[in-house]
Amino acid sequence: MDRGWFIIVALLITLSSLIFWVLLTTVILRRQSQMKRRRSESLGNLVRESVIAGKFLGTDRLGGEDLLAYLMEWHDHSQTVEIPEPIRREIREFIGSGWIMERIVSRLNSRSLGRRVEGLNLCELLDGETQVSLLSEALAREKKLFLRFKIVYLLCLTGLPGAVDPIVRSMGESVELYRRKVLSMLRDFLSLLDEWASPDWSRLSPEGRRVLILASRTGMKEWYHPFLTAMSQSEDETLSGEAAEVLLDVYSSGDIYRQMMDSQYHSRRVRQSTVYRLFKSKDLPDRGESARFLQSEELYPSVVQALSEVIREKPRLIPEIFERYRDAGTEREKTGYARVLATRIRYFIMRLKTDDSAEIRDLLHDVITLKLSSPIINFLNLNKNMAVENLLLDTIRPHLGNNEYFLRQCQLYLDRTLQEKLGLPEAPAYLNRKKIQLTTGDRRYMFLIALATVSVPFIIFFALHGAHLPVMSGQEKLVTFLFMYHRLFAFYTISINLVYLFFMFQSWRGITEKQQSWESAGKKFLYANGLLPSVSILAPAYNESQTIVQSVYSLLSLDYPDSELIIINDGSGDNTLQNLIEQFQLRVIDYTVTGELVTSPVRGVYRNDSIPNLLVIDKENGGKADALNTGLNVARGDFICCIDSDSLLEPEALTRMMFQTLTREERTVAIGGNIMPVNG
Repeated sequence: MDRGWFIIVALLITLSSLIFWVLLTTVILRRQSQMKRRRSESLGNLVRESVIAGKFLGTDRLGGEDLLAYLMEWHDHSQTVEIPEPIRREIREFIGSGWIMERIVSRLNSRSLGRRVEGLNLCELLDGETQVSLLSEALAREKKLFLRFKIVYLLCLTGLPGAVDPIVRSMGESVELYRRKVLSMLRDFLSLLDEWASPDWSRLSPEGRRVLILASRTGMKEWYHPFLTAMSQSEDETLSGEAAEVLLDVYSSGDIYRQMMDSQYHSRRVRQSTVYRLFKSKDLPDRGESARFLQSEELYPSVVQALSEVIREKPRLIPEIFERYRDAGTEREKTGYARVLATRIRYFIMRLKTDDSAEIRDLLHDVITLKLSSPIINFLNLNKNMAVENLLLDTIRPHLGNNEYFLRQCQLYLDRTLQEKLGLPEAPAYLNRKKIQLTTGDRRYMFLIALATVSVPFIIFFALHGAHLPVMSGQEKLVTFLFMYHRLFAFYTISINLVYLFFMFQSWRGITEKQQSWESAGKKFLYANGLLPSVSILAPAYNESQTIVQSVYSLLSLDYPDSELIIINDGSGDNTLQNLIEQFQLRVIDYTVTGELVTSPVRGVYRNDSIPNLLVIDKENGGKADALNTGLNVARGDFICCIDSDSLLEPEALTRMMFQTLTREERTVAIGGNIMPVNG
């Protein structure tokens, strides 16, 4: 037999064997799954009988692995229903008096992920002291990140102060991501931290001090205040920032603010946080203090941000800010107040009709000069009041000749009718957004790639048989080429199927590991404070009036602890926006889009205070990418989920995806999911 055909036959036998192995493995795994489900149902019935009888039944009927599986059923039962204390006591006595404790320790030390998880779950049935001892050892050994988080959570649930020390030690041995997540989880257990706290904080590691700073949020001990004061002056910016945050939250007073503003002892981060909280803590600081902060290069952004949020929450303060703007002693102070008032510029535009004063025109001039003209353009596009329109056009007309940025914005985004009133020419071609076209060079390059691909068999044929071609007849050449081609094709087909089988095996391993990790986590643990990152869901909608309401209800019902839903109505010509407004009782709000991505104009932002995680943006049509960019400008989540407005997500889809951020110590940049069509 020709050597080439021998290789093909060998590959074919290998492929057949692998396919048979895959089929056999599938059958075996299915049978095992069915047997496991039947055993679980039987043991679940025994648990229910025990609860009804008020005693721990069935241990005399079970043995070996069945007995451990029975205890696992008790653990699963305890996640949804509280086990009566008499039965819990019997379970503890039963576990402590036999070989089961050895099995639990063996599972905690196992290399198998599933067995380690079983050991952790069985630990929850033990008394608190024993749990702390076993879990502390497990935490020191564990390498899987999400299991370390779970062990920390189980240690906290014991409620014993001794559980905090192993948590602190684990923080010192891990990356900053782990430390931040653990600190977030510990916020739910401040009373436990308060019991653990000791005034002898000098002996603590930096991680221990971070935990102690968190414990001091209770304010229950007199020495917390001097400890926080000392930590806020630490050279470690992380410690100083966290201590200053607690001081400002728990011990806020005029003295604290003045102390935190002392640049000699505190970092820039502390001073910025302090001035931000100062402006948010009361109506307004006095004018002299505000002017001094606005003059500071490092504090200026914090003052502007705080004041913008203050007048959004308390519109009654707008006249006071405007008065300070008029009376500003320096250009920097005036510019700062102008940036704040730009967030509520609609209020001043409407005043033009009754109060066409120079001060309001000056404010509009400053807002345009600061490149904050988007709210003015949006107002003009939506306005129906001709008197206000004429006054506003007269106000902005002088800026078109000497402000190139404002001119370009008006050419791009202002309604064409208004552009004609202002005498603006059409936007230059370079400002228009066009699709990228294929060039002649691109087409030539693609043709050459296709030609090279088709030529491969002929190149191989000439390389193998080129020396014999002159003495071969036409028929011999054709037959030789066909035999060679078929052999190559057979080799290619079998080889690529082997590759597919290899990838299928790798996928099976990956899916099995992910599913095992997901089942091991448990949703109760995943919902711990700050463990999963926040997610902003962006859903562009264009002429979706028939399905938009149902889609929003579906997305709002996702089972995830921290998410916001942003619907972007991309200039729909039907009742998409109106249906949303009526169904969810939305109202337009003053919301300044602060992102840096240039998009089509936003016409309005809508919200219902009783549905805080829903935001609807109405904008001019610009395409799906433009709508997503608008959503990115307002999104506040740690991660962004971009979907179509008529798409459906499984209730646990976000939780399953974001759980992957807990499985590795490296920072997760992006996560993908499976997309499939759903009909009916």
